[in-house]
Amino acid sequence: MGVAILAQVLTHHLIWPYFIVRRKMIRLVPASLMKVLLYASAYTVWYCCRAVHFLFKLTERLFARNSKSKYAGKTVLVTTGRQAKTLHGVRALKEVGCRVVVTDYQEISASAVSTACDAHTVLAPLDPSKVSQWVDHLENIIRKEKIDLVLPMSTINEALFMGAAKDWLSESLPHVSFACEGLEMMARLDNKALFAEMCRESAVPIPEDGVITSRNQLDDGSVPFKDMDVIIKRIESTVNRDEEIKIVLQGRKAPETVQPTTSDPWQWQRFIRGTEFSAWFVCVEGQITFQGCYRSEGDLLFFDGIPVPEDVAASLGSFIARYRLSGQYAFDFFREDSTGKFFVIECNPRASSVLEGVSGTPGWGASFFGEDVRPATRYQQVGFWFHRNCWPFARGYRRSEGFWSWCDPLPILIAEIAWPLEMLRIKGALRGGELSRAPKSLPVEAGLPLTAQCPSLCEALGFSYHHLDVNIGKIIVPGRTAGRDYAVFEDIAKDPRAARMCAKVQQHGAAPTILCAHEEVTHALASLPTETCKPSITRLADDPMEIMKAKRFEGIDESIILGSPRATIQNLANQRRSFDVLFLSKQLLEHVPQGLVAPGGCVVEMESLPPVLKCK
Repeated sequence: MGVAILAQVLTHHLIWPYFIVRRKMIRLVPASLMKVLLYASAYTVWYCCRAVHFLFKLTERLFARNSKSKYAGKTVLVTTGRQAKTLHGVRALKEVGCRVVVTDYQEISASAVSTACDAHTVLAPLDPSKVSQWVDHLENIIRKEKIDLVLPMSTINEALFMGAAKDWLSESLPHVSFACEGLEMMARLDNKALFAEMCRESAVPIPEDGVITSRNQLDDGSVPFKDMDVIIKRIESTVNRDEEIKIVLQGRKAPETVQPTTSDPWQWQRFIRGTEFSAWFVCVEGQITFQGCYRSEGDLLFFDGIPVPEDVAASLGSFIARYRLSGQYAFDFFREDSTGKFFVIECNPRASSVLEGVSGTPGWGASFFGEDVRPATRYQQVGFWFHRNCWPFARGYRRSEGFWSWCDPLPILIAEIAWPLEMLRIKGALRGGELSRAPKSLPVEAGLPLTAQCPSLCEALGFSYHHLDVNIGKIIVPGRTAGRDYAVFEDIAKDPRAARMCAKVQQHGAAPTILCAHEEVTHALASLPTETCKPSITRLADDPMEIMKAKRFEGIDESIILGSPRATIQNLANQRRSFDVLFLSKQLLEHVPQGLVAPGGCVVEMESLPPVLKCK
């Protein structure tokens, strides 16, 4: 909507009078100018909505009544506020009396201007090389806002970060609940190949599958292309479905664009001919409290809620109970035409747009607190004005608008005007170039995107993207998307306690100074790559045997000081010694003098670290 309005203004007043070259336009608007125009348009809408939202909240305080809900007074942090599913969750939580804090990764966020939003903040970027900083930022928000429940609605990348956050913060924030699993389980569910193994162990029907780590495996018979239709999927990312999911019919070869490696593997599965669905569940400690289903087909931009089939619900219910899952999980499955059997193909360990098809259920926000609301389920159809697949554009359907509400009118202005403009500016869509006159793999039952309706005009403006998806605030641009760096998260999951210590130290440069009183700190830091981080460790010990038994690690400079730890700490302060990181017990930290922590340094209570992993 906003993109179309801006395009019309530019066309009629700036561009159209000056050029048409052989019926094909050329780029005349520099990217730098277009960025300025998009920024001005997006933020004008944003700040106007923020001002109106401020007035709404003032009015709400004047007329607010005490809620009788048993969840009144609970403060819930909800992530990725730009998405429609997040807005539905925010409204549901407000309905049951919660105070709702919304986070996102940019200032512009649809849920932030909802009347159901009580506070809004911007989270640190999702950088796999800075997981610890991200978790620290989240912890600061949790403490500042006095959060009771962290509810990740999650992008495709955020789920693994949230798993690490639960592992690292559960000990230091015992009063806070996380509606997700720890990193080890989140990574298993998110990784298509590992999830397939879990299904086999749990008797959940899945198609034949395998992992491909080289191009040779696609050509040497390792994949049964001769025996069946096969679908191959990039394990680390499937954001750009057109480039990262390929169907290979029986007897044919995989496209040359598919180039798996050991660090970027792909999964193959027998391709099931039938109808694809997605089933979404809210569960608390293995008990399902809410659920819904919809037909899934490529990039969908409409959501028609239907019940989860009984056989699917029974099988996945057993799976959820076996692993005592808490959080939100969406399972994609096919109903095979030839046999009528269902086959689960993958799991998305996060919230799903499926919930938009059941979010009309009264009081469903209580499901996040363990209350089973399934008997009250109401199904609905949802679309978007931006995509012209709901009333009044799509005749014959009873789809409501996904963002619109008479009682909450501002989010739609952000979701369908401001954020699309901002996406064009910041998500690599202004690189220019020729656009296809017959684009493929467009979303199902959605109006043609501007690039398909007016390709010459978009080339003139420098737009280079496939389509916009306002439902989850996504833009598809040409090329492969970035992976999720599974290796980073696998290392964290192996030993969350040691990983947390290493991450804290790495934040302080190549030669950080460490003060500790536990040998395990030295063992943990020994795993750091010495070429990038070589810590100097001072360890306190009150037993002479510790010096005799101390193990020396290559690349670790450690000195052990014998004596009373409390007295030694005071002596170090008297000598004006300071350290970048202190790993000490809570009891010792109570007696740390000023100046012992270097400027910009930090202290870590050993009791706040994740527990030691038990041997399996």
